[in-house]
Amino acid sequence: MSTIQRAEVIEVYNDLSLLTSDKIGQLLRLEGAQPEPDQYPPLVTDELIVRVMPRDSARVRVIGDDFSIICYPFFPSHMRLPLKVGEEVWVLFTDLTNQSDMLFDVEKASSRSNIGSIVTEKYSPKSISTRNSIQGYWMCRPTQARNIEDINYTPFGRARDKSAFEMRSAQEESDNARRSSSTPGFPAFVETDEHPTIVAKEDERLIKRIEDFADHFTFEPVARFTKLPGDAVIAGSHDSRIVLGSLRQSEPSPAGVDAGAIDLVAGTGKSSGNSPITVTNSLGLAEVNKDPLFTGKSDPPREGDPDMMSDSARLLIAESAPLDQMFSVTPDTVGPVDVSEKSGPAVVARAQHIRILSSDGGSIRLIVEGPTQSSIVIDSSGNIEVTSGSEVSVQAPKIFLGTTSETRSKTGVIVGDGGILTILAALRNDLLGAPSASILPNPAGVAALPFTASALASLGVTLEADPLLASLASKTVFASS
Repeated sequence: MSTIQRAEVIEVYNDLSLLTSDKIGQLLRLEGAQPEPDQYPPLVTDELIVRVMPRDSARVRVIGDDFSIICYPFFPSHMRLPLKVGEEVWVLFTDLTNQSDMLFDVEKASSRSNIGSIVTEKYSPKSISTRNSIQGYWMCRPTQARNIEDINYTPFGRARDKSAFEMRSAQEESDNARRSSSTPGFPAFVETDEHPTIVAKEDERLIKRIEDFADHFTFEPVARFTKLPGDAVIAGSHDSRIVLGSLRQSEPSPAGVDAGAIDLVAGTGKSSGNSPITVTNSLGLAEVNKDPLFTGKSDPPREGDPDMMSDSARLLIAESAPLDQMFSVTPDTVGPVDVSEKSGPAVVARAQHIRILSSDGGSIRLIVEGPTQSSIVIDSSGNIEVTSGSEVSVQAPKIFLGTTSETRSKTGVIVGDGGILTILAALRNDLLGAPSASILPNPAGVAALPFTASALASLGVTLEADPLLASLASKTVFASS
């Protein structure tokens, strides 16, 4: 037999390195240990459960009780869910078979007996089985009403107190009976009240617990996301999500067949069209305004929808997508390279900064398959090979094209500070003749490229001294139309 109840989260133990012997002494109120601060209700959990608790365990207080207990995660370590101090959580106590008075009124969200007394009475140091039979587990955060639910942080007391958000009736809206502003608070239960399930105004003890937790969590507005009925969504508390669904570029709408997609995105709601309305809470921190009608505003219809150009970073895997149209890809070309818009199976990575790193001894290969395969191969020896479909390759241990003011000639080709234009102009003069020249040069090794040699020399590269350049000059056949 088991029972499920709601509880307030007092502490979260994600990092067990913080569970020092001093902290354990405080929790267990061992002799000689420093007492806990007043904001933490007394703990009534067996010593063994405290000492061997796994990561992500939580200290909770069942709503209506005076004591706190330790609950292990209900789900195994394959799936770890977010939980923060000051939120509400479902807790499960297994095999409370001999306590008929351990009943839970879901409507009133209250317990008819004190969980602390039951835990302490049931524990017996002579019986491991009895100790195990009353183990507590936390499952997940309850889903609250939409004017309270917040993926970043949902304070437990707002569900039972109007000092937070308040949904307005149609009559109130028609009468324009709106407040000019709202300040969501963090109400807490009155521990000494005759009705402990009633919340009061903000409790300094709750605020202090939240402040103690601030180093482990960041309050921030996170846009709410509207999914399609067939989508599966995994979302974190800090504006990151994975959507296993179908291809979409903005608002949710059926994408048709062959449109499966996996959308990994971080940083949403950055444009004027998909950003949330925010409000400042009583701690002076910004959060999403879950009830904008309260102050005469309205929910943004496209809040949190994908925006391929304004979302911060995205990895999109699509069964079929017009990727160039979606991401406004319009490359220029100086040759017969195919830059037309493409559509089909696609993987797209978009962010302000992208790095592709190969560890020591590794390699990077970019390959376009087909009868005229093109590739760029980078190996761990410092070699770069660019191969076109016609099997013409340019090979050099070091290749640099850029605008740096400092150029050095090592083994390879280095062009900088606008030097690429200088080299191209020099090659044109060597191959086609200078504008004032009437006779084309007769190719004869390095001597056949006087303009190119001079341009390279101005960049610090000696054509005759560089074995690779000398080899290219003597073996390359130039052709032009």
